[in-house]
Amino acid sequence: MKEKQSLKERLIKVIMTDINKWNRYQRFIISKPIDSYIDLTNTNFCGVNFCYANLHNVNFTGSNLKYANLCHANLTNAILTDVDLDFSCLPLSCKSLKFKSSLRIRTQIGFHFAALIAADQENASDEEKDIYNKILGYVNKFHRTDIEKLIQL
Repeated sequence: MKEKQSLKERLIKVIMTDINKWNRYQRFIISKPIDSYIDLTNTNFCGVNFCYANLHNVNFTGSNLKYANLCHANLTNAILTDVDLDFSCLPLSCKSLKFKSSLRIRTQIGFHFAALIAADQENASDEEKDIYNKILGYVNKFHRTDIEKLIQL
């Protein structure tokens, strides 16, 4: 007799194989008045294509999202604490402004922001250079050790 899969196992299978089905499920869940998160914690989503996925209220804590494609994904209220996002694609849209994150992710994103200013110092405004120099200590906490630390402008 086949063992019944848990809800988490079924959801993981759906999100990894059929984003359209996942989004239909999410529309149903969001229409209900709930204050809980969908538990997808501590799961290996390495390389998964989440493009256009509605990840609203999904808890990914401790999951591996390395190489994941999150372009056009709705990350509103998603929890991405202690998640590996290395080599992933995060959307630069309003749908990615309200996810919960950890120091690792914030310093990584901050490092990339500061590196953009450093790479184009000639065109950076005085205000941008001032911001860069003020956040330097923080962004140099970036977890990658194979990347050179940024220096004062």
